[in-house]
Amino acid sequence: MPKNTNLSSLGTDVLFIPSSVQRITLYEKFKSKIIHNSYLDRTLVSFQANKQSPFSSWFKYREGFSERLVSYLLKEFKPQPGTILDPFSGSGSSLFAANALRWKTIGIEVLPVGIFATKARIMAQKIDTNALKAIILQLKQINLLDYYDERYKFQHLKITSGAFSPENEEKLVSYISFCYNHVYEEDIRNILLYAAFCILEDISYTRKDGQYLRWDNRSSRSQGKNHFNKGKILNFEDAIYQKLKQILSDLVIDSILFSSEPDISLLNNQGTTIAVIEVKGGKDPAGALERYGAAKKSFEEARRSNSEVITILVASCITDEVHTRIQNDSTISNYFNLTEILSENSRQYDQFVQEIFSLLEA
Repeated sequence: MPKNTNLSSLGTDVLFIPSSVQRITLYEKFKSKIIHNSYLDRTLVSFQANKQSPFSSWFKYREGFSERLVSYLLKEFKPQPGTILDPFSGSGSSLFAANALRWKTIGIEVLPVGIFATKARIMAQKIDTNALKAIILQLKQINLLDYYDERYKFQHLKITSGAFSPENEEKLVSYISFCYNHVYEEDIRNILLYAAFCILEDISYTRKDGQYLRWDNRSSRSQGKNHFNKGKILNFEDAIYQKLKQILSDLVIDSILFSSEPDISLLNNQGTTIAVIEVKGGKDPAGALERYGAAKKSFEEARRSNSEVITILVASCITDEVHTRIQNDSTISNYFNLTEILSENSRQYDQFVQEIFSLLEA
């Protein structure tokens, strides 16, 4: 439509202003208040960032907030913890990100998908990883089809009929049957079921596209003019073991990074802890404060048994904010930058070695 066209058909003269002109006008009005923030790249402000994050990367929740973005915004604009309400909490990204920064969180969600994802993550944080590992090993040693049970057969809707190959659907039903009939620990059973939930798209002929499903041209569903090939469709066993491996790995790493047990404890001849060392290898600045909080928790636990214990933090990423907190934190005796320790001819390496030897001599 030409610029400044009169739309007389509407019954009155209406001046049409192209959206580009409106954008320019708004920009000119507010440009003095606009600051370019290079930290906010495309991956950070969308669900793409969650693909690299433990827990939130398990399930492709495309409508979800980036946890790193939530962490960044809270630390940048509201560093003092308070209470956060998310009225459309989805899979809980904003709730978990805020909670890791010691915020009280309240979420509201009505869709079963989001509720299931949130509950699974809560369960995962308290699960016995050794028990989960044992069940995964058991799964690898059995023939899933021996556990097929008609009671767990899919009651397909019209929109989902034919979504899986017969082989994948039979093994999926067998897996679900095994979980319900042979896994007695509720939290572990729900994590196993959640793992299957997370791979449904990977083993199907479909891909979620907005509010619709796109169907691969290898499916039995009728195709229109546009043929769609989604790429490799995983068989069920490959997909479920990959997902379980990812989940177990994240849980083990999480238990190491955020448990109240120190990475290294030095004891004297009487068995008294004289020093604890926490090593935090994460390099993401957005998680630096979270890792510091986990180390502090461990040091506080050690101080309860021996108020004179020496506490040492070794971290790959020490932001300005973390540095300031350490300076004012009486629970940390000394700290080192892991990257600098590992560098050749590093003064910090010499200081670290000297510190350790002095502790051993004591």
